Parts: sequence; structure tokens; C-alpha cells
Amino acid sequence: MKWNDVRAIYPNQFVLLTSLQEHIENNKKYIDDVAVVKPLKDEEAGDVLVRCKGKNFVFHTSKESLEMEIVQMPILRGIAR
Repeated sequence: MKWNDVRAIYPNQFVLLTSLQEHIENNKKYIDDVAVVKPLKDEEAGDVLVRCKGKNFVFHTSKESLEMEIVQMPILRGIAR
């Protein structure tokens, strides 16, 4: 499903999505095709977000485009456990 279709069906709310097709340009991930897992209430979106794994993610339909900036995490060396 395309992002514009998701936005029309679920206006102004959080949705749990699965990325079906994506591409990367200029340090941004652009999601081209998604499957809607379920719409979310505002109060549950944060809890669902922190439990997302793999290609699942939470996004708000008020956003015009479905893109995410890629942030590189620094590698920590020499940390004793």
C-alpha cells in the first residue's frame, strides 16, 4: 500500500506498519510500500514503538512523506561488563 492511501484511510493518527519495499538516498530511508498492521491510539503508540523489530515501525499519518533519517550509532570499545 502506498503512503498516500494509508493517510487517506487513517487520517491524523499513529499506525503500526511493516515495510515491504524501501530504498536509501542521501542518508535517508524512503519507504515505498507498506502493509498496515493496525491503527494505534495516541496513548499506545509509544509502547508499541519501543517494541518494534525488523521491518515494523510506528509512524503518524500527519507526515506527508514516509522517510526516516539514518543515524549511525558509535561503536563503543573497551567497555567492561
